[in-house]
Amino acid sequence: MAWKRTHDIFREVGCYNVKWMFSPNVLWDKRTAKDDLYNYYPGAQYADTIGIDGYNFGYHHDKWHKWHKWQSYEQVFEKTIRACTKFNQPIWISEVGCADDRRKPVWIKDFLTKVSQDDRIEGFIYFNHYNPRKSELNWRFDSDSLTLKVFRDWAEDNVARKSER
Repeated sequence: MAWKRTHDIFREVGCYNVKWMFSPNVLWDKRTAKDDLYNYYPGAQYADTIGIDGYNFGYHHDKWHKWHKWQSYEQVFEKTIRACTKFNQPIWISEVGCADDRRKPVWIKDFLTKVSQDDRIEGFIYFNHYNPRKSELNWRFDSDSLTLKVFRDWAEDNVARKSER
């Protein structure tokens, strides 16, 4: 497997300051942990942490993919998080975004609350991107004033909580 070979090359040349993240897509539709996750996991000796890549595409992405619909945090991530706990390694949401929609501020608030309270999750990386020239979806926190406020309020609360410790 290319993953293991690349990892071994890094070790052979003495490079030990690299962290390795196994980062599969969320399990969706009829995907199963056995077929779409466990078969590809390289093993704890080759992965330091687990990342999960998942998006709430909403209905706006349907012109390309007929299976996308508006989904809650649990619908996007829970099945995969449960499956990944089997690896007994730190879990990150390594890529996440929510499509623009009037419900986006509520979705973002729910996501931030749940990921902050979930002891299984170490952290997240948000896909804060938009390229209007390519007719892409607007994933950014500042795509509307309410979503930006939700994110800013959450960030301020978390900074305050951490400084109290």
